[in-house]
Amino acid sequence: KGKLNRYKVYLQYSFESFIIILIIRPQAVLVIETTSILPAWLYSKVNKKVDIYLHHHEYISKDEIDSASKYVQLLHRCEKDLLKRFCWVSQTNEDRMQLYRNRLPKFSH
Repeated sequence: KGKLNRYKVYLQYSFESFIIILIIRPQAVLVIETTSILPAWLYSKVNKKVDIYLHHHEYISKDEIDSASKYVQLLHRCEKDLLKRFCWVSQTNEDRMQLYRNRLPKFSH
């Protein structure tokens, strides 16, 4: 029950955030960590001109993504889909930023 409730809360956060974004209709969205990418991804489907900025504190390797829950894998697919749309990506740690660049070679920021 705990795991199911956790995902319910994640989805509730994402969809409530998406509704708020739809109401506000911002020109730019800042995403902090992959775990909060879903509302921005959904909004990018509605507003093709939105600027999306991404900041990471942590680095998650491909092996960690592959062994993660289906929900986390979905979020990483959303992030990868938005890769070409990001105006800016930052990482708390420069070494981790380089790992991010290595994992996603199409990333040019």
